[in-house]
Amino acid sequence: HVDENNTRYTGEGVARLARTFSECGIIVVLNQYLEAQFDLGLRGHLESFADLNIDADLIAKPGLWTQVVDGHFRPWHWPVLADAVGSFKRRVNWLLEGQNFQSSVTQTLGMTSDNAGKLSDTAFGFLAPGATSFEGLEKVSFAEFVGSNSAAVDTRDGNSLVQLDRAAAARLASSRIRKWVDREVLGPQDVLVDIPHLLQRAPYLMAGPTELDSWNDAAGGNKELVSHVPQVAWFAATDWIVRPALWWSVVEADEGVSKVRATFDYSMAPDFVFAEDCSTFIPIAAAKEFRAGFHNQYDRRYLKLFKGIRYSPQRRFAFGS
Repeated sequence: HVDENNTRYTGEGVARLARTFSECGIIVVLNQYLEAQFDLGLRGHLESFADLNIDADLIAKPGLWTQVVDGHFRPWHWPVLADAVGSFKRRVNWLLEGQNFQSSVTQTLGMTSDNAGKLSDTAFGFLAPGATSFEGLEKVSFAEFVGSNSAAVDTRDGNSLVQLDRAAAARLASSRIRKWVDREVLGPQDVLVDIPHLLQRAPYLMAGPTELDSWNDAAGGNKELVSHVPQVAWFAATDWIVRPALWWSVVEADEGVSKVRATFDYSMAPDFVFAEDCSTFIPIAAAKEFRAGFHNQYDRRYLKLFKGIRYSPQRRFAFGS
């Protein structure tokens, strides 16, 4: 009970108030979604104003707080909270500089019509519910996102927030746009693709040794182990994403990549797959397949499958068979 009327607030309600009316940085809500400790849909909860929703039993996992990747339970979508705090502050400070708050969201991210064309309806509509083309999407600035997109920012008077409390509006945009990039642009792996999913899809781009340790070094962010891709393919606005990623359309269209792909002997590719629940590559014989919920050609994913962890919805294991 947080007011004089003894109104009951859920964790989500407090998160929305904190995001809109306080100087709070990263917001973590515990136990809002108890049906799954690992969501097999991989969609996350874009509607939630928490930067992360998590089961309280998992809050002490080392992978949530440090860059430790040791094969234990650590969902790939988790941020490292200490890093997330720093990048959140840098995004807010950038938005408050000069006229940056009036900048186009897609131009800031480096998104072109080629890669925006693969955005899902959910991703497109979250940023620009009234747009009918990429030109309309491209016109949406951070200020407009907060000021007029009530479905995304959940405030009836966003324009007043932009005019009267620019810092609060910047924090709101920083949190909501970052979550959108992570869950709806990167998550499906068809507009942006991160290193482990790129290498699983295109093993001919793995430079050097083919031992499991080398692949996991690459999965941990070692960009030097990704070869032949043009520099312009890398997602440059790194504070708006939680891990290194590339524009898939740029990689796919590159002539150098095409030449390597054409000469690659797939019989030499190691039998490794990326396990979403421990953030490492593992042998395919030790993996459990499932289907994510993005409804695209990259929905086939894999797990190490830990005992004592609630995976849901279970039907996604059948889809992966």
